[in-house]
Amino acid sequence: MSFFAPPENKDNNHQINDKHLSSNILHQRKLTASLIQDVDETKIVSYATKLVLVSVFLISAGLLVLYSASFGIAGLKYFQNQLVWAVISISGAILAYFIGYKKLTELSPYILIVVFILLCGAFFGPEINGANRWIRIPLPGMALSLQPSELTKIALSLFLAGYCAANYRNFPKLFSKYGMIVPGLITAIILAAIAAGKDMGTTILVAAMSGVILFIAGMRLRYLLIGGALALLLCVIVVLNNPTRMKRITDFTNPEKTAETSGYQLFMSQLALGSGGLTGQGFMCSRMKAKYLPEAHTDFILSIVGEEFGFLGIMVILGAYATFCYLAFKISFNARNKLGMFLGCGLSSFIAMQALINMSVIGGLAPTKGMPAPFISYGGTNLVSCVVAVGILLSIASDAINEDYNSKFYNILSAITGIFKRKNGKKSLQ
Repeated sequence: MSFFAPPENKDNNHQINDKHLSSNILHQRKLTASLIQDVDETKIVSYATKLVLVSVFLISAGLLVLYSASFGIAGLKYFQNQLVWAVISISGAILAYFIGYKKLTELSPYILIVVFILLCGAFFGPEINGANRWIRIPLPGMALSLQPSELTKIALSLFLAGYCAANYRNFPKLFSKYGMIVPGLITAIILAAIAAGKDMGTTILVAAMSGVILFIAGMRLRYLLIGGALALLLCVIVVLNNPTRMKRITDFTNPEKTAETSGYQLFMSQLALGSGGLTGQGFMCSRMKAKYLPEAHTDFILSIVGEEFGFLGIMVILGAYATFCYLAFKISFNARNKLGMFLGCGLSSFIAMQALINMSVIGGLAPTKGMPAPFISYGGTNLVSCVVAVGILLSIASDAINEDYNSKFYNILSAITGIFKRKNGKKSLQ
């Protein structure tokens, strides 16, 4: 935390003693402090265990539906790619868990710089569907695509949570040395880089996630409202100057009228959901996935869930998302410190909002947007961001029970480092 500012005094009782702050800020901070609950080890273990089980279920369901949605048009290509990404994601989550959220927060400025460089590098990557969001990674027998904007969800959450926790007393002051102007500007730069790649959906999602962290940390509501109003104004300007986006907004309320043009994708999505009925057509029996519904394996994969498994299948997925978010927020509110709570709430909120937006889009409650379903849609980097978020949440849970839960990992790491140093020392003497 030394990168951000000298650490504040440790106050595990979370008492509010900032008498120099306004009554509104004091009220907001009392609310924040009240969210942090007394640690109940049994409950935290239960939350963490259930979170792992729900996450495994969502990943498994995603692989199952992806196999069905993509086999007829691409064989095993997408399924195999997603399996590779699943292994990478789970490995990343395990590594994040053992490194620990505190150490990751210390490293977050450097992680954020790397992600920003990748965002800039995506400008020179391939243009897909009119957007520059991806970097190609050639591998033997396959080519994976990296979407840097997905990684900003983790990197920016770590940075903002670390900054806000380290500067909790000074944070409400706008222009102080450790006030909110610094995270505000950094967030704006990251959002501008994402928007430059024509990824408006992720831009809005990351902005909302950042707003959650900053509000819980004590940012005055009027500053958030001003920032939100400016962001909304920019979105309106972008939409008005982009006929495609404008058509999406004007057509989503009545896709039947434009079913052969701009409303085709949404219309087919609703047909898929409607044809599933209560129990669905059966696994591998979707008709819409056979080149009728565009992006059936990515953003609209839940439409295939509705067609093959019916209303009950959709409700199971919705219930899994709701359970995941409940458990994630409960872990966040039981964190050992403010850092854990800020970070946990940021990670939980981005998964919750992403799931909500995706399900709203496929049902015609929101304009079509390139927003994948968490854990389920095809897309490696999206899967990485979601699963690594789970690893960090589990780190927060374990830290709340035992602050030294990962000490063995660092002891092993230190021993390995010592072995290499001794070997290098012997070589230099020779």
